[in-house]
Amino acid sequence: MNVYEEKMQLQELVDTFAIWADEMKLHEQAQLFTENGELESHSADGQVFSFKGREKIEESCTNFMNLFDIHFHNNGQALFQI
Repeated sequence: MNVYEEKMQLQELVDTFAIWADEMKLHEQAQLFTENGELESHSADGQVFSFKGREKIEESCTNFMNLFDIHFHNNGQALFQI
């Protein structure tokens, strides 16, 4: 696989993550992580939250996304350095 193909696959992963968040397919979204994967979230006031494992990632994303009535993510640009 060449660098261009790798970059395209990474962009597809980012896009899929966002689309599934918008569609509230949070179980499917959590499956994009490895079984012991980690998700780190940073708040505007500097707090850092860390979730490890698909179950905790799904739970945290569900709790957060349930705060909103409308979901929309925009992934217009991406820069991957390999």
